Amino acid sequence: MKNYNRLIILSFAACMAISSCQNKDDMIFDYDASAPVISKAVVDVDAVRYGESVEYTVAAKDANALSHLRIEMTVNGETVYSKTVAADRRQEMEVSESIGIPFGSNCLDCTASLEVVAMNSNAKVTGQVVEISVARPDFQKIYLVADGVETELVNAEDPLNPYLFKGSVDIANGTEAFLFSEPGQKGYAWGFDEGTNTCSLDSKEPVKLEDSLSEDGKVHEVTFDALTFEILPLKREMSVNDVAFMKYRRNPSDEGFVNNALCAKNVALAEGEEVRLSLIDLESVKFDPDYFTEADGKLIYNGKTGTVNLYMNTLFGFVFVESDENPIQTGLSYPDILLCNGWGIGRPELWSYQPDWNFNNALILRKIAESDDETVYSQTAVVSKWANFKFYSSRDWGGEFPCPEIVFDTADFVAHEESGKPGNYNIYTALEDDTEWKSAVIKIVFRISKAGSSYKMQSEILATSNQD
Repeated sequence: MKNYNRLIILSFAACMAISSCQNKDDMIFDYDASAPVISKAVVDVDAVRYGESVEYTVAAKDANALSHLRIEMTVNGETVYSKTVAADRRQEMEVSESIGIPFGSNCLDCTASLEVVAMNSNAKVTGQVVEISVARPDFQKIYLVADGVETELVNAEDPLNPYLFKGSVDIANGTEAFLFSEPGQKGYAWGFDEGTNTCSLDSKEPVKLEDSLSEDGKVHEVTFDALTFEILPLKREMSVNDVAFMKYRRNPSDEGFVNNALCAKNVALAEGEEVRLSLIDLESVKFDPDYFTEADGKLIYNGKTGTVNLYMNTLFGFVFVESDENPIQTGLSYPDILLCNGWGIGRPELWSYQPDWNFNNALILRKIAESDDETVYSQTAVVSKWANFKFYSSRDWGGEFPCPEIVFDTADFVAHEESGKPGNYNIYTALEDDTEWKSAVIKIVFRISKAGSSYKMQSEILATSNQD
């Protein structure tokens, strides 16, 4: 039934795209007597290893006219290949192609599925699934290359982890290394991904080995998990509840990491409980006071119990919170949230809000209070001293709150007419060019009166930096 439903979904997806190990017991589903016929669905091998390729040949025919063929390969629950081929109303068609089975972390032996859907011009479909066995590479040893010396890591024969390899070394802390699956720097080659703090077959960067507990400043043993690609020892990182702050990419496809920011993802926090910190000095790192309080040298979480992402902006030593109650991006709209759109304001980094004046990148202010008299919104953000912005009730131009009518409770901000645009007012920082800081972490509170057009902006500077 699972494959049946999946094939129906595939046929629908393929239809939308057009308009815009073979098993002896292969399953064939005919949904209608007038549906097309899959006359061939074969692969050149019954079993394959990760990293190898499989070639398929698929053919279909229809008494009237075919619409298309859809072919999809799924391995370990992930789609590794997907293709839709238009038939141009032919009665018969055949497609052949090679598919590489990618190898990466957490790849276990499994059964892969080559799923085929044929649709005719009357939107009738037939589907077929061909199953292929996929096996892990059989690593006899792993080879560590550090300082030009190759060291064998042998299977540790750990009953709890059959993929664990160990080897003895004598190298200084901070030594850079690579891993290989074959001697002579051949076979699979692992570098290091700072975004996951694990080795990666896609990285060309070396891993830096460091034993923080070593008394002589050297590394004497290296372990490598050939399933998860985790390697030890590594330099200890700042962490919250055992989740490390690491470099991260804004988008998975980005080549580089975000500048001046680290992220601890999926941190489990409980309201009112102490947060476990490692290598974090609360005198130099400040956590968002809307969600954390310090008492007797301890950090207490005051937000709702759940899983959150924490972003440490290293320019300020300030930790921002992303959670269900405080999203960085959301599908909610006013009056549940308030939008702040402009240039030089954002969180946890100003990079998040480029290009400027883009509603897709608008800063989200959450609603923190509502009474018969007013609605109150708040957010803590990074603000450049050259920032200019407005508050909006909609994700489009025209929904702005008029800047000249806003009352500011401090001298940090001012409403000013934009140069060259008479009548167009923005909010600017009221700072002179010679200020000691160029950007700051500022808590912003915006109050909207229910009695009429009365608005108030409150601000509190929490941290500053001489960089922007």
